Amino acid sequence: MNIFLKKILKILKLKNLEPYLESLLSMGRKSEVTFPNELVPLNLEILLKGLLTSRVFEINSNWIYPYWIEEQLNPKSNSFVARGANIFAINITHRNWTILGFPEGNEKGVIDEKGLISPRQNFPSLDIFIKKDENLFFPSREKIKQKFDTETSLITTSYKSEDFEYNLKSFSSVRDFGIYLNFYIKTKVKGKYKIYFLVRPFNPESFVPIFSLEFKNEKLYVNNRIFSIPITEGFNKIIFKEEKDIIDHEILNEDKAKSKYGMLTGGYYYELNLNENDEKEIELFLPQEDYYKVNNFYESLNFNKRFYEKEKEDELKIFLPDKKINEIFNSNKIYLKSLISNNLITPGPLTYKRFWFRDSAYMISALSKIGDFSRSKNLLKEFPKKQKKNGYFISQNGEWDSNGEAIFAIVEYYRFSKDKDFLNDIYNSIYKGALWIEKKRKKFKESKGLLPPGFSAEHFGPNDLYYYDDYFGLRGLLDASFTSKELGLKENEKKFYYFYEDFKKSIREAIEDDQKRLNKKVVLGAYGRGIDASMIATFTSIFPLRLDLLTKEEILNTYYVLKEKFFEKGCFYQNITHSGINLYLTLEIANSLLYLEECDEAKKLFKNVISLLKPTYTGPEGINPKTLGGCEGDGHHGWLVAEILHFIRNSIVFEKEKDIYLFSGAFPDWFENGNEISFLDGPTYFGKLSFNMKVNGNLIEINFLSDFDKELENIVLFFPIDIERIIEGDFKKREKNKFIFSKKNKKIVIERR
Repeated sequence: MNIFLKKILKILKLKNLEPYLESLLSMGRKSEVTFPNELVPLNLEILLKGLLTSRVFEINSNWIYPYWIEEQLNPKSNSFVARGANIFAINITHRNWTILGFPEGNEKGVIDEKGLISPRQNFPSLDIFIKKDENLFFPSREKIKQKFDTETSLITTSYKSEDFEYNLKSFSSVRDFGIYLNFYIKTKVKGKYKIYFLVRPFNPESFVPIFSLEFKNEKLYVNNRIFSIPITEGFNKIIFKEEKDIIDHEILNEDKAKSKYGMLTGGYYYELNLNENDEKEIELFLPQEDYYKVNNFYESLNFNKRFYEKEKEDELKIFLPDKKINEIFNSNKIYLKSLISNNLITPGPLTYKRFWFRDSAYMISALSKIGDFSRSKNLLKEFPKKQKKNGYFISQNGEWDSNGEAIFAIVEYYRFSKDKDFLNDIYNSIYKGALWIEKKRKKFKESKGLLPPGFSAEHFGPNDLYYYDDYFGLRGLLDASFTSKELGLKENEKKFYYFYEDFKKSIREAIEDDQKRLNKKVVLGAYGRGIDASMIATFTSIFPLRLDLLTKEEILNTYYVLKEKFFEKGCFYQNITHSGINLYLTLEIANSLLYLEECDEAKKLFKNVISLLKPTYTGPEGINPKTLGGCEGDGHHGWLVAEILHFIRNSIVFEKEKDIYLFSGAFPDWFENGNEISFLDGPTYFGKLSFNMKVNGNLIEINFLSDFDKELENIVLFFPIDIERIIEGDFKKREKNKFIFSKKNKKIVIERR
């Protein structure tokens, strides 16, 4: 990479820039991989899009733009971004969108906060404009509401004004491989209305060129690909002249057009003479695959409903006295599945529609945790195809955490499913992957038994000896020993456990060396580093990895340092790379605190996180602290989806060693008279669990509807309320508001004060 870049500078006669390049490439520790080649296309794509979008602003200042552009161009807005020295215009203030997709669909669409719909990745968008008499209405400049229906995956985008109100209902059809739109308008004032459904050369991230528009058999084609099909009759076709949009009113009287610059707009409009309180529905279809079908909006919506009802039959169902948390949980179960395409799971439908082992480790383990074993298994079957002969699992070169992540995801699936046939089939891949970890960490003496300097999770900074890699590597060795034991391979079990103990010793020595140097009992992000935001990696060792590497004191000391220096709006603020509030990393802390029985602090973090979710219960990778809109990564972040599911499930049921913990994340008002909590068909390490909790006056009754396997030792109950006494149940002991029962219990009755 270094030689290649230097040659480019030489060819471009920019030798004066060599010192800057040398300095840039020298940052961080010397590594085998200076920068992953796999990230070059992604970063080049972002830069090119940003450069192109900035040029569009400058020569088309009178256009109507998507919400994020309108805000970033407006000097009166908190989202304004000065562009003088910044030649790249990319969405860094409102990266917020919601997926429009379904599990078996390869193409994913998104809808932004104002109703702008992009049906496919890197595809132009459909926007809706309304003209009443001579006045034009633009959603990107108005206050719009949005909500998500967990029964059908329907997204409703709505608006009310003095003249009219409307609802835009949209969903990705499981049956028909495309997005249905139902636009409903109700007038408050008589007038001549025009409703425009126009393709625009933008998506929620950047400018997307439209070089050609053409109507064929009433269908609209964009850049020679089908874009939209009107279902409701009475439409008119329209194409604006190049570089003109609805504000200019320069129209071509033709069914096709081409643009040198990619600046075309066109589509359909409906002319309506409406009286006061008149209502009108208009339907369109946006294909997402070439093998689409067009049917009826409501029939297809009912098909979606039946599909998602079927999905729920055998998977985890949680019912809480908190309606919002129920909706968050059920929404994100659908989102998680919808991020699957081409037998891969991706951490986003747009920017991050790419595969990484890092994100998939959290996402597939969440998929296993909710009981979707079929999809988890299919995704894991792809892992060996991404493994080199030397055992290296690779999604991008230089990620030394990937092997531990791949093994962890495989073994988590096994712990929940008990699918020994699959474990046996994939064991050779685990074996080779674990050997790679052991060899890699001993490759360089200067690495002190740790995995070598690497890029790791990109939000930590330049190449370094990141403990994050080591935590996953250590878990990979422990899981390799565990799976060897499960399959009766005693020699392999001993070998990998020895590797694990030796690796653990090396990590402890490094951490203790750091602590001695700093004279602080905290855990850094990388060996030899100082106190910075990369310390967030410490919590990975607890959740999801459950390692006994660090003491509770070390974890809590690290937490309080981070909380003092790197928190905004009650959540973790990552000032390295992201420059944003990271909800998913905040939830990783919260899950770790739950595991460590610091329940009140964990619940505070969870409440802070859900307060920053969008109305469709989504969030971006990073949140701009000023605008509270997305500033980094995908606007619908898959890792966050997984962490939300992990925390809500763990707050009700959490495995710790050989015990099951119940209600460690419960809130006091859940135990008010008449409330119920149900946890049904939930996979655990100790078999599938179902129970119901009901509050009747001062009595709390818990009925277990399933049996535990022999490995379970105790059922541990946490209560955020004062308990008077145990009335019924095989009770062992009490530690403040923590009650320990034997696994024999079918029914527990407790009296509250």
